[in-house]
Amino acid sequence: MIDHHLILTYLRFMKPEKAFPLLEECKREFHNAGAHRRFLNLKFNQAHCFMKLGLFNEADQIYLNLIQTYDQVDTERFVAMVYSNYSWSKLLQKKYAEAINLAQTAVQLKTNFEDVYITLSYSFYQLGESEKALSVIDDFRAQERTDPRSKMVMKFLEVLESYLLKDKVYFECLANQLLPLLPEWKDLEVDLLVYQMLIDYYKAEQNEHELCGVQEKMIKFLLKE
Repeated sequence: MIDHHLILTYLRFMKPEKAFPLLEECKREFHNAGAHRRFLNLKFNQAHCFMKLGLFNEADQIYLNLIQTYDQVDTERFVAMVYSNYSWSKLLQKKYAEAINLAQTAVQLKTNFEDVYITLSYSFYQLGESEKALSVIDDFRAQERTDPRSKMVMKFLEVLESYLLKDKVYFECLANQLLPLLPEWKDLEVDLLVYQMLIDYYKAEQNEHELCGVQEKMIKFLLKE
């Protein structure tokens, strides 16, 4: 149990390289103890660890296996959580259509995972379907969530919304307000999404000075990672 809690802590603070060595030992302990529920959760967290390490094929194989194995026999809440994280994996791989399909299934299963609305809206944006992206943002806003993570998700969605509505001044203002807040929310993992929006924006504006500045910040972020 101690190893499992350490794994969760390391993943939360974006240190998958420290969680990874603990996975196999923890898996053996749960298997030997016959702790089915904990073993199931550990497999899910193993996929999460692989995803954070950029091992997307390995992560996706586990997510798919969990869906195929437990879709009919486990709780709807757990399956929704798997679909949500699987969709995020596809988003990070820029497989936007797949990400949307998985995220929509998660919503149908009544997922509580706020980030799925980032997956949906950003994927629709990347596929050039702005109206659908804006509709997703409206759906999330209508839920009036007040917990801290949901508020941060809403801040990101407002940045995307202002970009899609071509509100240039508001977009730049919101994006530059959001970036300094993200180090406190590393596991939200939207830094690169914000940088990409800014890069797309300054390219369209043919503003090479600001474009170079954002690209430099993006490189520094990647190197720090």
